[in-house]
Amino acid sequence: MAFDEISTPDDLIGMIKRKLTEMAVDNDLSITNGSCGEILRQLLKGLSKKHGVGAVILVDEYDAPVTDHISDRNLALACRNVLHDFYRSIKTNLIFIRFTFVTGITRFAMTAVDSGANNFIDISLDEKFAGICGFTLHEFNVLFEDRFEATLTKLKANGQLPPGADVGDLKDKILEWYDGYNWLGKENVLNPYSIIRFFYKNQLGSYWPLPGKPSLLSSLFRDKILDFREPGFSVYPEKQITQTDIYGIGPVPVLFHSGYLTIDKVIDIPVLVNNISALERAYTFTIPNTEVGIDLKSVIFNDIFKLEQKICKRFIGQSSERPVAKEL
Repeated sequence: MAFDEISTPDDLIGMIKRKLTEMAVDNDLSITNGSCGEILRQLLKGLSKKHGVGAVILVDEYDAPVTDHISDRNLALACRNVLHDFYRSIKTNLIFIRFTFVTGITRFAMTAVDSGANNFIDISLDEKFAGICGFTLHEFNVLFEDRFEATLTKLKANGQLPPGADVGDLKDKILEWYDGYNWLGKENVLNPYSIIRFFYKNQLGSYWPLPGKPSLLSSLFRDKILDFREPGFSVYPEKQITQTDIYGIGPVPVLFHSGYLTIDKVIDIPVLVNNISALERAYTFTIPNTEVGIDLKSVIFNDIFKLEQKICKRFIGQSSERPVAKEL
């Protein structure tokens, strides 16, 4: 069962139990039925005893049970409660755990982690880890050095680079398409998913996100959870960017968490705290590269435009009166 097939919190609980049980079977461990937390404890204890070291827990897309049901408020919040209990059980089993690493697209489910297992450290905006989720320029030059010449020849042949282009021109074009992500690091990083596929295809194009994969952002705007027409501003305080309220967050923070925007500048803005003047960290954002700009336009804005057209056509077809904003 995939996360998008979940229709009740019990479905999610059942999925977690099955996955944990499968891991136990794969490691020749015998466990008894119980809650998610009880099964996890049996699995971790058995692995620790069998191998003589603490287990390593890796969770990818931790927020999927929530974001996949963002248009169903009750189900999304119920799934977050299930995750809260699950991550709390991780905290109670630290004696059997050596390391835990959790990744995801958004912060929507972070409340489940923060309050469920409050020993986690959020490194999303920690400059010490700013380069771990992409290729730095140095890594790009070293790892793909043996591919530049052949790729240059192929891009000239397909007309994506002029006949007189050299390797330097090729690198500039690659950076224009796939570089630009920044999470408070001293330098930007390139999208590893897109870079690998670019060198496989030897053609400049949009490789992220996966073709045909429903866009979280498109869903959020289509279901009116986010609204581009709300008053906006260009500078966003850190507390607004890091909030986890699923249904009380503006479009820019969600675009940032989803990878459609990246940090442009970090500034300090004046604030009053208990009538005392202080400075608060804030950010401005930008679209990281050509690839993201294309996807942002084609997947999100086109969907919004088509939706508004459908609403207007339906309204006009039902009434001869002039449409007014409040009725849309």
